[in-house]
Amino acid sequence: MDRLLVLAVVAPLAGLLAVLLQRWRPGGPVATGWSVPGHLDRADFAKPDVPWLVAVFSSTDCPTCASMVAEAHSLAAAQVAVQEVPAESASELHDRYQVDVVPMLVVADGDGQVRAHHLGPSAPGELRAVLEEARSSRSFDEP
Repeated sequence: MDRLLVLAVVAPLAGLLAVLLQRWRPGGPVATGWSVPGHLDRADFAKPDVPWLVAVFSSTDCPTCASMVAEAHSLAAAQVAVQEVPAESASELHDRYQVDVVPMLVVADGDGQVRAHHLGPSAPGELRAVLEEARSSRSFDEP
């Protein structure tokens, strides 16, 4: 009999709680937890006069960063500067551009406008495709 009384009290309370939880909606948009900078100050990076910059934001404790950095360096050319931006020695750049996920590769034009980006591990040749996509997005001819 005591169990039946407890059940008669607990069951409606549980039902009420379930209804309230279903109707409760958290406010505000869902945060993604990371963002990609839209513009880089080219003076913050090596070779600011080169038309294209490939910047790889990395960290020594990131297991996929080393392979992305190596592939990014293969993109270096007369018109393309490549620079690794390690969190340990360039934390001010990570902070300034609000980079909170690595590896992050960004491709910026001569004005610093980020034209393309890639987050996380990459397949062979994928970073070259990102660079080519960025270069083809320019609305004017290269110098």
